[in-house]
Amino acid sequence: MGGQKRLPGVSRVVNKNGTISFRASGYDPSGRKVAKTFRSLSEANRWKLDLEHAKHHETYVDPSAGRGTLADYFAECMTRSPKLTPKTVYGYWSTANRWVLPLLGHLHLSLVLGLLALRFGEAISLQRRDVEFASTVRPGLVAVRRSTTEVSGGLGMVTGPPKSGRIRTVPIDPALSAELVEHAQRYMGIAEEALFFKSARSNAHVRLNNWRSRVFLPAVERSIGGKLTVHDLRATAITNWLEIDGVSPLMVAAWAGHRSLAVTSEHYFDPTDEQVKVAVDRVGRSTAIVLGGSG
Repeated sequence: MGGQKRLPGVSRVVNKNGTISFRASGYDPSGRKVAKTFRSLSEANRWKLDLEHAKHHETYVDPSAGRGTLADYFAECMTRSPKLTPKTVYGYWSTANRWVLPLLGHLHLSLVLGLLALRFGEAISLQRRDVEFASTVRPGLVAVRRSTTEVSGGLGMVTGPPKSGRIRTVPIDPALSAELVEHAQRYMGIAEEALFFKSARSNAHVRLNNWRSRVFLPAVERSIGGKLTVHDLRATAITNWLEIDGVSPLMVAAWAGHRSLAVTSEHYFDPTDEQVKVAVDRVGRSTAIVLGGSG
């Protein structure tokens, strides 16, 4: 055991095949008993600590909610977005079915890149303390505080401030929050500075070239057989934000970490014919009101 003690609510189990496992149990905020079995004591203790922390900070999410796929999350988002026009919804589904859902499935790092528009270096720098999970009374938030880049010349991975030089926060939906809760319970350490995403072989940062060649590009080839870059995930999220009625471009620029609205507009906003028509109609009505009032 390495001197590690079992927390209250964690029990040792001898399986029929002679192996040892550990069962952690407790109560969720509604008073319902929940339990989960782990191969190691450290995993069981971590799950128990996460459960108690989430209860006292109103961030508990039923683990079963995190077993849904990205397709489930996407469908839920579409049904909860009544301001989207049928044409926009159709466009979102077409894009998701062709480019996103077959590729990403349950890849949590890809979820963060494709739905929160984080740059790769920002995503791999996220720590436990940077993520505030959604609860029944408030949405979740991700604080983007740092970015990590692989530097040549033997310097390795270097961490510094985000590209904009400023800390920003990005909202996360409860459904996505549930996915991230499950990820944290399965793969993360309990320390506040524990990396949210780490190398499969160590606790070090994920390296872009390794992840792209071993995970991302093979998945792209298997699913669509076309060309897709890691940055395309961020671009998709920003473009989708710009098309949501009621979300201002200034807010999108802030979420994306752009220094100015000009960057957002120049690189990510390409208005459709329908959007141009709506804008012209609104300007026309506004002008009519002004001219009518001036008489």
